[in-house]
Amino acid sequence: MKKIAFIIITFLLLSCQKKENTKLVVKKEELIELKREIIEKGNEDSFTKLALRIGNNSHKYEILPYALIMANKYNSGEGCHQVFVGLLDMNNPNNYGYKISLIKDFSETDRQFAIAYLEKGAKLKNINCILALEEIYRNGWGLEKNDTKADRLQEEFKSITERKK
Repeated sequence: MKKIAFIIITFLLLSCQKKENTKLVVKKEELIELKREIIEKGNEDSFTKLALRIGNNSHKYEILPYALIMANKYNSGEGCHQVFVGLLDMNNPNNYGYKISLIKDFSETDRQFAIAYLEKGAKLKNINCILALEEIYRNGWGLEKNDTKADRLQEEFKSITERKK
């Protein structure tokens, strides 16, 4: 009787492992398809899905090359924002999450790169870029504090959100 129970349990465990491996293959194939859609077509939905999937793993900065493609090749505001997020992740060894104030600790090169993409995203009316820049200017994180620019960005945000209502 113990041998039969052992065989059944072993069989069930092996069956579950095969199903998990199948799920992993499907996820890899899905990721490959999302990446292809981004590179070849600049598909915003695929980019959002990829960002969400990558954002849940330990290598969140992997979104950076795809964000650069979206921002540069397809002029995507969210691509610009994800460049900033990728830089936050790369410069965040303690994994504090989306903490904009960490920009003040970036190297000068990374800070200028991040600000350039946030500025580009803000011009493309991406509210995430607008809000991040507003906080950076309002608090003087890595840049000279500038309430005038922060107020202008806050008004831009209000204008965009009012239009969406």
